[in-house]
Amino acid sequence: MAVISNLDENINRMQKRLDRLLSQCDRLASVKEKGQEILTGFNEVLGTLSRIVVPGKLLMPVSTVNEPLSDSGTSMEDTTLYDWIS
Repeated sequence: MAVISNLDENINRMQKRLDRLLSQCDRLASVKEKGQEILTGFNEVLGTLSRIVVPGKLLMPVSTVNEPLSDSGTSMEDTTLYDWIS
């Protein structure tokens, strides 16, 4: 009887491990699919970022925005959002 009881416990334990493994596999497949969707549209995002122009005044520190422009060349040129991020 003890052998059969021990065998049943081992079977139940292995079944639980299998259930957890299958659950993890399902989650991994879901994450992989979502990642593929994100990567599929990535080139479009880069193209969009390269078309968005950011005025140089927005990129200046706040302390220099309120000061009058001087001839020292502290003004920044306009740039694309892609260039600013990279």
